[in-house]
Amino acid sequence: MPIRFISLNLQLKRYNMKKYKLLLLSALSGLIFSASWPYWGFPFLIFFAFIPLFIILDHLKEYKHLYAKMSGMLYTYPAFVIWNTLTTWWIWNSTDVGAVFAILFNSFFMALVFGLYHILKLHFFRISKGYFALICLWIAWEYFHLDWDLSWSWLNLGNVFAQYPMFVQWYEITGVFGGSLWILLVNMLIYELYLSFKKVTHRNYKIILSSILTVVLLFPMISSLVRYFTYTENINPIEVVVVQQNTDPWQQYDIESEVLIHNILDLARQKIDSNTSLVVGPESAIQDYAWEDRLDEYLSIDSLKYFVDSFPHINFVLGISTLKMYKPGETLSATARKRNNTENQFYDSYNTSMFINSKKEIKFYHKSKLVPGVEKMPFPRVLKPLEKL
Repeated sequence: MPIRFISLNLQLKRYNMKKYKLLLLSALSGLIFSASWPYWGFPFLIFFAFIPLFIILDHLKEYKHLYAKMSGMLYTYPAFVIWNTLTTWWIWNSTDVGAVFAILFNSFFMALVFGLYHILKLHFFRISKGYFALICLWIAWEYFHLDWDLSWSWLNLGNVFAQYPMFVQWYEITGVFGGSLWILLVNMLIYELYLSFKKVTHRNYKIILSSILTVVLLFPMISSLVRYFTYTENINPIEVVVVQQNTDPWQQYDIESEVLIHNILDLARQKIDSNTSLVVGPESAIQDYAWEDRLDEYLSIDSLKYFVDSFPHINFVLGISTLKMYKPGETLSATARKRNNTENQFYDSYNTSMFINSKKEIKFYHKSKLVPGVEKMPFPRVLKPLEKL
């Protein structure tokens, strides 16, 4: 009995040590993801970011009797928490609660993809790796993540090349999901090549695998570079002036709306000439919460109208926060709010782009992709009772 007890104790120590190593691998993956991401990252590191996670999943599958079925999610979750935290920490500047919510939940959904993939490997891919299942799960997740109330698509894999468009000109055909597919395939091929050198495999297999990896990695980049450097722009130019005042965005809300819009207009005036067709101002150029049916009441908008009268050849687009009052009997949206001290008056608040020109044409575009927890309450029909909190 003492000998069996000592043997069991040694197995438990090795098991705990393995858990420690798995968490370190997960952390390494999160650091590689973060080091590849814009603005300061080197994007080609992304081709190695999944490899520590593949090592984790292979270990969990090999010793499946020691781990729970959802261990694939448990041991990959730290990687995604690190990645989300190091790349989207700045949301804290807007809202601390929203930042924590976004980081933890977005990481949860990413880890859930790996958790499901791990379960599929255990039950349906006992011999093969089932990479096709992971590709389908991950890209389906990214697609779904574009258009629901918890949308948070900044960390979709294909976005990693945002600062290197010359390498991904083929996005015009496949969209950003083509980049996600490319990244997943290259990670899988590099991992398989790593395993082929780690294990005893036939030399021809290594040569074939290396050749496939070279083609999959280089062909999209080379074709993209050719497209980038041989593309001829259609000759139909217009001149655009883009204005951004030198103000900390978190401090500019302390500036009076009229002062802020005058600063923007003064900057624009310095650059406009007879060839200018369009002026673009920043998101929060007009800080009045303006009722869309009563724009004549706001001095900042009067200043803007006077400006376009002085330059009748230009069109002006800038950001403003607007309010829309619902008429009696009009269908209310899920986000409609009741006006204080009234019984039947409801309104909606919008993050808006406003277009104006010298003909006094004013048009609005309401931002449709809002940051969950920061700019909107997700699932408003369900969570409406929590709105005041």
